Amino acid sequence: MSTQVPGKPVEEAFVLEQVELSDDPDIEEPVRKLSESEEVVSLEGDVVSDEDDLNDYNKMKAKAEIARGEKGLDASQKGMASISELRQPEPKHLYREEVIDDFIRNFLKKYNMTETLNIFQEEWHMLFKKGAFHDNELGHFTDVYNKNAKLKEKYQSMLKDVEEAKTKADKEKKNWEQLRKERDFHVTHYQRVEGEKKELYNQIKMLKEKHKLFQQSIDELNKKYELTMKQKILIKLDKDAKNRQLDALRNEIQDMQASVSKGASSDKVKVSEQYRGEKVLNVEPGKNTPWPEDARTNPYRGKMLDEFNHELTCTKSTPAHDKPIANIALHPTKSIVATVSDDGTWKVWNMATGERLISVEGHNDWIGGVDFHPSGSHLVTSSGDCTVKIWDFVNSCYSHEFKDHKQPVWAVKFHDTGHFVLTACMDSTMKLFDLNAQKCRQTYYGHTDSVNRISFDPFTNFFVSGSSDKTVSIWDMRTGLTVQTFYGHATTINDVAYSHRGKIVASGDADGIVRIWDTETVKELFMFDAGNTPINLSLIHISEPTRRYAISYAVFCLKKK
Repeated sequence: MSTQVPGKPVEEAFVLEQVELSDDPDIEEPVRKLSESEEVVSLEGDVVSDEDDLNDYNKMKAKAEIARGEKGLDASQKGMASISELRQPEPKHLYREEVIDDFIRNFLKKYNMTETLNIFQEEWHMLFKKGAFHDNELGHFTDVYNKNAKLKEKYQSMLKDVEEAKTKADKEKKNWEQLRKERDFHVTHYQRVEGEKKELYNQIKMLKEKHKLFQQSIDELNKKYELTMKQKILIKLDKDAKNRQLDALRNEIQDMQASVSKGASSDKVKVSEQYRGEKVLNVEPGKNTPWPEDARTNPYRGKMLDEFNHELTCTKSTPAHDKPIANIALHPTKSIVATVSDDGTWKVWNMATGERLISVEGHNDWIGGVDFHPSGSHLVTSSGDCTVKIWDFVNSCYSHEFKDHKQPVWAVKFHDTGHFVLTACMDSTMKLFDLNAQKCRQTYYGHTDSVNRISFDPFTNFFVSGSSDKTVSIWDMRTGLTVQTFYGHATTINDVAYSHRGKIVASGDADGIVRIWDTETVKELFMFDAGNTPINLSLIHISEPTRRYAISYAVFCLKKK
């Protein structure tokens, strides 16, 4: 069986087998044994070639196969098959390498060396008959051309193998390059993931440390909360004990308010008449109101005030709002009080009976500032919705709304003339609104943090402000400039207040510290601690019996509970 190699001719493998020749009559030509002279060379010196012997052998082999095939056929098939139908072997040319002795004979014959050839033949046959050597011991003489052809064929085969190897190598190289790129990509990805892992680990570590700190803060706040709750209970008990004392002092307070209302100056009467429609200043509606004169008399400076009774008792307690109360304002002539709350409502109460007179929901957010008009006919409120509203008690509506502020408004105050409204805003500014022109006349800049409270110096053009930047400043409302600034508080200032006579300013901060300032000498008179809770509202009562300023102070602190 042959195997085909690409690029080479198909070769068949032949197998030699031993055949016994019989006396079959079909074989026409008998086989006879050749003599020694016929086997080697003829009388004329012709050499018998191995190729002729091989052809004779092939012919005899074919005849023997035909004879065996005819014997194996059945009687029924002998009439149908013939020897011609059997496959005849195709002649093949097989090159065999020459034996050494044949090579010598052919060489001598080629160059007509007849005598040398005869001598070689005689001596060769003589030694062969003596048994000096045998045919199987003789080697073959390889032709140089044949050897070169085989080497060339082998070389071409090796070149093909090399090309195939190069192709495979190039392919593997491409695969290797791709694998290397993938390896580099995965290495880079791994390094990035490792970096992110380390970063996340550091963040988790920082968060754990912060969690520990927060836990400590939470524990401290819990302790403070428990302490505050205990203080609240104690204050509530103390409040119940003071309620009886407050009933006894109510008559005294009403008498004091009556004396203050009798001593009010004629300026208030003019202001009240003007606000009701009488044109005292002769200002056209929509025009700017002239600035008040400086030479106005303060009716409280020449009056002797009684010593304030500091033993106060709670006479009546009334639930007012659903949420904390942010501010209060007393009516200038009547025994009523206005309250504003974080629930977005403002209410007016009768202080004698505790009866609620008015309840209004006029803002969209908490209300932080409230004040009565000097005549008592109007009320102004400020809110976390960044608006300031003027409420008219006569017509039962609000007469105007100011929307100049962009942040919540903490406090609001009427000027003693009734023509101006001053506001304090979270954006560290203050604004002065003209009610006749219905616009902002002045904006005050100077504080670096939220302005929490304001208060006018009675019957002057000056006012004081308290801010979260821990300073107390005095301003001229006409020029918009700071006149004086007081330093001394360590925390946010929640409220400031002028005395009725002027000159004296009280300020309270978030630590419960109250400081009293003299605006003429520009110094702090004294300081006292009102407790650990913040002071949200402060009022000053001053008695001045002598020219040498023998002054006694009573400060009321509305603390957040």
